[in-house]
Amino acid sequence: MQNRSAVAVASFVSFCIQHNITQPPDKIVKNLCTFLCQDVEQTPTFAYSRKMTEGILSFQSSTAPSSTKASKDANGDVDRPDAEKGQELRKARLARRGACQAFEQLSAKFGDRLLEVIPNMWPSMAGGLLSAFKSSTHVLFFIWVYAHSCLDSSQAPDTLIEKQFGQDVIDSLSVLEAVVPTFHEGLRPMLQDLFPMMELALLSRFAIVRQAAARCFAIICDVMTPEAMRYVVEKVIPFLQDPLVLTNRQGTIELIYRLFFYC
Repeated sequence: MQNRSAVAVASFVSFCIQHNITQPPDKIVKNLCTFLCQDVEQTPTFAYSRKMTEGILSFQSSTAPSSTKASKDANGDVDRPDAEKGQELRKARLARRGACQAFEQLSAKFGDRLLEVIPNMWPSMAGGLLSAFKSSTHVLFFIWVYAHSCLDSSQAPDTLIEKQFGQDVIDSLSVLEAVVPTFHEGLRPMLQDLFPMMELALLSRFAIVRQAAARCFAIICDVMTPEAMRYVVEKVIPFLQDPLVLTNRQGTIELIYRLFFYC
């Protein structure tokens, strides 16, 4: 049923494009991105995890925010039966699976024209990263100062993450993680533009952001191995020998772990 629905969604979007009807495709893509982020096991809640700054969450499954806790804290509903919570989780997993199938069908139908025919798809997917990191207009400068531990806290991207874009960044990384494997290879140069922003996310002081960035970057390395792994080796791996900033080393190790996990 989900697969047939995904095919129908792609056909409807194609119909809209052929008849210059722009609003429905934009709305559909935005809703699909929302569905991808409903499963808190795949898209953690930043508000619940923001106080966790140290550690490698992939190594500490017992301390990583569980879906039950995230749901409970977000809703303030501590007395709901476990069966009801489990049903919500199952629905969220199904919604994510259906959205993934819809993106697969959209990519199959439009190929390398996907982001051209649905121009608002890219902001819907990567908007959180673009808002938190590209608003710090000199991304490479911020990477350098992170590496040398001399970044003024009032200018740090982490300040934007904490105040405004925390959940948006995690949502974007989760959406990209799910959608990138469906992309036509002609769209990969756009992903390369995100590498420096993902590097900044790996260097974040927030452990949950580092984990989300590592998962997303590892998937990209699996999809476009030569380009992504070269960036990792040249730009990210050197942070393993950072003697000053512990979280820089932790973010790098998080990525290495995920590379072995996915690739």
